[in-house]
Amino acid sequence: MKENLTNLTYTLVAIIRKRLGIEAELYTTLQIPSPFKKTPLLQLLSHP
Repeated sequence: MKENLTNLTYTLVAIIRKRLGIEAELYTTLQIPSPFKKTPLLQLLSHP
């Protein structure tokens, strides 16, 4: 069950990245920001 959720999440994020034209690596996009660190989403997804 956990593997199915992981695969679904990976696939959905990949589709969203492609549709939005996000150039950040998939690994970066999949990282969940810490609730203690408030970083704007666009900054997280921008290419370094």
